[in-house]
Amino acid sequence: MKGLYNKYIIQKADGTPIDPNADYFVLRLDTDKFAREALRFYASVIRQDNPYLAEELIEKCNQYDKGVNNI
Repeated sequence: MKGLYNKYIIQKADGTPIDPNADYFVLRLDTDKFAREALRFYASVIRQDNPYLAEELIEKCNQYDKGVNNI
């Protein structure tokens, strides 16, 4: 089992450049139940500032918990 390491290359979907000094952390939701729990915690923290995003994140996790594989 590995610790923290560079596994993904990050780019924006619209093609605009990313900040070269930014630090990103990617979670794989479909196969990692702990990633889904981390995302649920994040959703609970942002709920007051962005309730719509929080609800969408929780629903995304719930889809995988129920075996629905839609991204």
